[in-house]
Amino acid sequence: MENVPGNYEGRAVIQQFRLKQQLTDTSRTVGDVRTVIDGQQRLTTLSILLKVLCLKNNSLKKFVDKRFDDESNVLKHSHNDIEAYNTIMDLNSIQTTNRKHIISFAYQYFVDNLDPGKIDFDIVCHAILFVGIDLASDEDEQQIFDTINSLGVRLTTAELLKNYFLGRNDIVEYEKYWLNVFEKDDETKEYWDRDVTTGRLKRTFIDLFFFSFLQIKIQDSTFKVNTDDKLAFSKVDKLFDSYKRYIKDYCGGDN
Repeated sequence: MENVPGNYEGRAVIQQFRLKQQLTDTSRTVGDVRTVIDGQQRLTTLSILLKVLCLKNNSLKKFVDKRFDDESNVLKHSHNDIEAYNTIMDLNSIQTTNRKHIISFAYQYFVDNLDPGKIDFDIVCHAILFVGIDLASDEDEQQIFDTINSLGVRLTTAELLKNYFLGRNDIVEYEKYWLNVFEKDDETKEYWDRDVTTGRLKRTFIDLFFFSFLQIKIQDSTFKVNTDDKLAFSKVDKLFDSYKRYIKDYCGGDN
């Protein structure tokens, strides 16, 4: 916590995020795109809070001014969350959401509990200082997750793998190969997201599935995986990096 410069007499809340630069082509209107490796939930919660605050204060223009020139959202969510998140970001008035989604629950919480008379939009924006830490291209996102998690509880790599396998525009492939298998309904998600203890760490069942699947694939003589790589790929704590290397070195780089 540090003092905020300027007229604000309060304290600053410093939020640190880890980001990874993404390649962009010349046809895009946004030239600087980064994947949020650590901090997605905080950014999502903050943006929902500010959105509800502006709706309650009838000051929606302040929130819209924080968007891109084409009024698209600065924060782009994954396939599983994008509909719920964008629905809230596009609201022009306070409305009740019936979606059974954690993002919708967060929105409804702020609708029910946020007192616009006690919170000022400009002060909140001024009081939060964002610190972005860019990862190098050769740094492994999964290892970063393990390092920053002080409780020793393994954060899922499912989102990393999903984003690696499926681009934002691969809607058909996403629905066929991911949604219908891992996110079909709440019961299915709960099944794959349940924690399983492996050694000193907890990992989600979906992580262990992808680890087991990789172990089967590297034993397939068709791919001719050498012994050293088999040993390297057998380390569960480097699952995401192992998939990237396996696809690059043994599948022609085609994910």
